Amino acid sequence: MEGIDMDEQAFYRFLAQTLPEVDWDSEQALMESGELDSLDVLMLAGALYERMKIELPQTELKAENFASKESIWKLVNACTHRKERIWS
Repeated sequence: MEGIDMDEQAFYRFLAQTLPEVDWDSEQALMESGELDSLDVLMLAGALYERMKIELPQTELKAENFASKESIWKLVNACTHRKERIWS
């Protein structure tokens, strides 16, 4: 399957199901506030690949891309168009 196969709200539900301990509606930056840590990012990257065959480039695994559920949505959409690989 190529590209993201769900709308934005379905993607947010996917995030909540993948990492239910994270407060996805937090007003603070998720990584800076400690809601999301580097292991969570790796787990999320793995889940994105397993569920949607989306590989996040290693260069994009940075705090600003995981600051909010909206920034993650933007990253995933951008990556589906670039087709870069996380471990290439």
